[in-house]
Amino acid sequence: MVAALWEYHEDEILDSQYSFLLVRDHENQREVCRHRGIIRNQRKIDAAINNARVMTKMHREGHQLCTVLTTLIPRPIINHPQQFTDIPTQNRLSRNLAKEFKEIGFQFMGPVTTYSFLEAVGLINDHIEDCPFKYTTT
Repeated sequence: MVAALWEYHEDEILDSQYSFLLVRDHENQREVCRHRGIIRNQRKIDAAINNARVMTKMHREGHQLCTVLTTLIPRPIINHPQQFTDIPTQNRLSRNLAKEFKEIGFQFMGPVTTYSFLEAVGLINDHIEDCPFKYTTT
């Protein structure tokens, strides 16, 4: 949903990042849901809005998710899969983080989603060993 949401409202997201989710009223949510690239599951949309609220609350309290994560994972975890079937969908770290995320108030952030998130933000590198992007940094 987030990737599709990004494409659908890229300019708004660039201007206000996740806070753009907070200003959506019901009519705008229905408009977003009609977009073919968006997941139409209302619970997931509500969870994305809830998670934006949780992030806002964290920031008001002086906490940043990136700081929390890089404290727990100071350097990216580099795994060495030889083929796609070697790539896990979750690990102990993602299971523990998912529990913490739930306690903080995040929704729809189970261990698999958390693991995927850690891959997406570069804290877990699961590129196949012969992938040209395996050891590149941005």
